[in-house]
Amino acid sequence: MKRKLNYLIPLFMVIVGMVSVHAQSRKEQSRFDSIAHISAKIAKKIHYTCNNVDDTFSKTLFNDYLSTLDSYHGIFLQGDVEDLRKKYETRLDDEFNGAPLRFFFEVDQLFRKRLKKMQPIWDEILSSPLDLTKREQYQSPNGYPDGLDAQKERWRQVFTMRVQSEMYQIMMAQGNVSLAELEQRARAAVWRRFRGYRVCFWSKRDREDSFGDYMTQFCKTLDAHSYYLGEQSAKKKKDGIAGIRGGIGVVLTDVEGRMQVTSMVAGAAAAQSGKMNVGDVIVTVREGKSKAEDISGYEHYFVSDLIGGTQGTKVTLGCERPDGSRYSVTLERVQLTQGGTTISSSAFNSSVINTAVIEKNGQKTGYILLPSFYSDPVNETARDIVKALTKLQNENVSALVIDLRNNPGGAEGACIAAMGEFLSRSPLFQNRKKDGELKILTSYKKNMNFTGSLVLLVNPATRSCGDMFTQVMQEYGRALVIGAPTGGKGVGQATVPILDRKNPYAPVYNNGGSSFGKLVLTTVTFYGVTGNSVQQKGVIPDVLLPDYKNYSGMREADRKYPIGWDSIAAVEYPFWNFGFDLESVKKKMQAEVNNDTIYQRIAENEAWLRKARQQPVSLNWEEYVASREEITKRIQESAALAQLKTKLSVRVPVGDRTKDREGFLNGISTDIYINTATDAALELLKTR
Repeated sequence: MKRKLNYLIPLFMVIVGMVSVHAQSRKEQSRFDSIAHISAKIAKKIHYTCNNVDDTFSKTLFNDYLSTLDSYHGIFLQGDVEDLRKKYETRLDDEFNGAPLRFFFEVDQLFRKRLKKMQPIWDEILSSPLDLTKREQYQSPNGYPDGLDAQKERWRQVFTMRVQSEMYQIMMAQGNVSLAELEQRARAAVWRRFRGYRVCFWSKRDREDSFGDYMTQFCKTLDAHSYYLGEQSAKKKKDGIAGIRGGIGVVLTDVEGRMQVTSMVAGAAAAQSGKMNVGDVIVTVREGKSKAEDISGYEHYFVSDLIGGTQGTKVTLGCERPDGSRYSVTLERVQLTQGGTTISSSAFNSSVINTAVIEKNGQKTGYILLPSFYSDPVNETARDIVKALTKLQNENVSALVIDLRNNPGGAEGACIAAMGEFLSRSPLFQNRKKDGELKILTSYKKNMNFTGSLVLLVNPATRSCGDMFTQVMQEYGRALVIGAPTGGKGVGQATVPILDRKNPYAPVYNNGGSSFGKLVLTTVTFYGVTGNSVQQKGVIPDVLLPDYKNYSGMREADRKYPIGWDSIAAVEYPFWNFGFDLESVKKKMQAEVNNDTIYQRIAENEAWLRKARQQPVSLNWEEYVASREEITKRIQESAALAQLKTKLSVRVPVGDRTKDREGFLNGISTDIYINTATDAALELLKTR
């Protein structure tokens, strides 16, 4: 009898294990069902444009999710996609509207199965030199391979494209390297990255992470700015804001599929160790007594997640110096703050506004660099603007240039408060919700801090609150706007917890926090006092300047599924007469820019580069190099042209420290766009 029981014990354990797995699957299914169903209800209720999740929505989500998972269309086979299409293409709306989720689970299982079979194919292709003499081109594929041979051919093209890109980067960074060595090093770098991707997918991501991606794609199908924040992601974000998570104070860059230290924060653990130096590569990461983990090829997100952690804990890094020697260093994580309450990198903080005085033609023009609209316990935009204006007015400046280039937006309240320094007691802009409810945002500030001539300098990376600040100043005739059209993000988002108190698997939170993550959904659109929106179109500057840089993804019109432009009724607003003739200055400055040979050449390069970036990639090395060299040549030419030959006279306001600001001042003194903006501000003064 005892012998029989011994045989039964393993069987009993297997049965218990199966019951446990089944229970876990049921729990997981129930959780995911609840998240999807509640999310659809929330979206239909408050998302600005979502009225129904229907078959059309289902088709879009179906195609986009598969493409997001398999961006090169090389992991799934055509037969896989067709089978899925027959079953699910018009059923995803049913699943979000109340039916059990099936599509996500089947796709996740199939993708993992297919990904497992990729390594031999990738190894086979990348184990020997690639043929870079074929005259062929790579274009983003629409369909999926119909079999193994087509799949291998797809990956051969992908890897050829990726290897050539890596070869060119190595060549540009290190100069005289033989073609054979270039190809070998680049192929090794690409192998590391794809190996890292596969390892991270299997060991760093669970089904919860994959489901988070699916839910984010659901939100992205609604519009470009909506997304899903899973419970763990929300916790990490909250811990980061609260200062619970810490780091070691390094900035890492992917160089040939390895994480290289490119800078270190003064005073943080890495810099204080005495071992780590800029240029070293982090090879392994070890937490506590666990086994050291090789991070070769890992994406930055996963590396940051491994190195970062609860402040006060320690992490051990295995590193390699440029000479090939290796060492190990154990570092304690500390809180790293942008403003420097714990660790301060320098006296010059590029995350808050900074000021300068430009002296030209015997006059002083104030310059304010406004990188974002921020609001935190340490720094606040409007308060800092007041400080900056006080310093500049003590210098007796009568003209002001505010540089909003690359300003991504920020806190709405900070933006409104900042506007009040230039427009008092005025309606600023309107927002409208899904149900048509309108709200007018107003400045109640009694007195303006600055009434002199004002010029705003913008580009396509001026977005969100940057868009709105620019639009308001332009609509009131308060400022002359110069540059390239702004990004055109005229929508706002709200964060909504996904709660389900009826679900038996929902964690119970006494503080009413989110049990199933959060949705960040677009709920309002913004309009100026004239009733016009900046959405998609952005703000068209009064004086247009060509810009050769690549702003892919920053322009709202270039995004997938942007909410469209529209307009509403204007509101009553006061007419402020600041005494400047903006119209005459617009015409004069635009004529000067159009006739300027430097701007003409930059405009020619801008048009050529825009067209070149839309062309397919040659997989012939000689053609590829010729194309990249021409692109590089034109970018470098425009960058050189945008540097003034005769520097502007620039200094910090009296009382500010010049130390640590040499780079900031030099950047202003040589910038052709700032020079043009300064000329415009001085021209405005002449018309008063």
